[in-house]
Amino acid sequence: MPRTGNTTSPIDSTVDDGGSEERAARAVPALTIAWALAEPHRVGEVAIFSGSGRSFLGRGGDDELDQVVFARVRPGVVERTGSLAGNHLSRRQIAIEVSGDDVEIENVGKLRMSVNGVEKKRATLAAGDVVSLHRHSAFVFGLRPARMPKLGADYPPCGFGEPDAFGIVGESAACWEMREQLALLARFDEHTLVLGESGTGKELAARAVHALSRRARGPFVARNAATIPDALVEAEVYGNRKDFPNAGMPESDGLIGAARGGTLFLDEIAEITAARQAPLLRVFDRDGSYHRLGDPKPRKADVRFVCATNRSPGELKSDFAARLTLRVELPPLDARREDIALVARHVVLDDAQRNPDAVGRFVRRDGRRPEIAIDPAFLLRLLRLEYPTNVRDLVRVLRQSVTASRGDVLEAPPNLDDDRSGVVAVSDASAGISEADMRLALERQRWNLTHAAEQLGITRYKLMRLMRKYGLRDAG
Repeated sequence: MPRTGNTTSPIDSTVDDGGSEERAARAVPALTIAWALAEPHRVGEVAIFSGSGRSFLGRGGDDELDQVVFARVRPGVVERTGSLAGNHLSRRQIAIEVSGDDVEIENVGKLRMSVNGVEKKRATLAAGDVVSLHRHSAFVFGLRPARMPKLGADYPPCGFGEPDAFGIVGESAACWEMREQLALLARFDEHTLVLGESGTGKELAARAVHALSRRARGPFVARNAATIPDALVEAEVYGNRKDFPNAGMPESDGLIGAARGGTLFLDEIAEITAARQAPLLRVFDRDGSYHRLGDPKPRKADVRFVCATNRSPGELKSDFAARLTLRVELPPLDARREDIALVARHVVLDDAQRNPDAVGRFVRRDGRRPEIAIDPAFLLRLLRLEYPTNVRDLVRVLRQSVTASRGDVLEAPPNLDDDRSGVVAVSDASAGISEADMRLALERQRWNLTHAAEQLGITRYKLMRLMRKYGLRDAG
């Protein structure tokens, strides 16, 4: 890969060795910077290996054509940032041999190299592996498109590695694909179902859809459906006239009235029983109408419903689910591990802004942008942990670190691994699914992952995680 220096340009054949759209769209091996001691602003940059051959990761030189070059890769644009810097890094530190999707690495430089926390001289990489150079840098290995086309819909710009206008953080291909889907959904004024595991940011996604839609000037009203008592669903959603059903009851326009002209977000919609979903069907129809309790006059619902659930859509009443005509599934943290370091940075910086006396000591402001001070060993563990409730789990671990760290550097809280295993046992819905159960579901559904996941009562991403665990490949 030739080193070209710092430029900003449309993606070209220096990243996609064939130049064709088909080749650019397919997933190819990539290394994403997750930590760099001397250059923390480069976290999220990626080196893409779109062809076979041998190259070297190191500080390199302008005349070395086989040097790995990192870039800030976004839809439609690549900003080349060159090789890494830093003390003790050799000009040729890691030799990388690529053959198709197979990648072998060999440490040929001065710094010690570890893969998934184990020091090694050579290794064959698999998706999700973490490669680290002692006291210098760390990388997450995975597969991603050789290039990303321009977004098919407008999305507000944001700084590299920074939260976007809706609080979504990530530079992975999965995160940008999600942003594009949200922007495209916002063009329609149709009711929408947001799917995703707990902690994947379903409310952030709903807010993005609202803010990018023609209803952006209207209100955004959010309510957790699981907190609405079963007997009060209609009263909460529709409202009631004064003195009904009991004397002295104040008049209420309900959630639909409060969201008039805007968007009503109902989280955990599957927690409303099927019996209580039925009375809501008419209001979900196009030009839907409803009656406030005790009011004989029908009202038109000028509202877009965005509903969310971490369950399978099959758990919703079929005719209710059919009215949520648009769908989007949010990727779990496991599907975008290269974003973990950026998300962790955002969480700590946000907490420091809210609680400067408690968290401010972990923020450094002497570089290009504010960064967090974190023990490299702790960060490497964060990159490899399981996150059953995704960002929610990551936030909890980071806040435990804040309370456990005695100095001004975030350190791993005590008994971290023991605590995580307890969370996995309680929260992971896939824990009781055997390899035989999974194989049977896949065969019955002819290896359609979405349908097999619905049969098993888990998300598609959890099924993919199980397949990796048992070493199964998609037979389709």
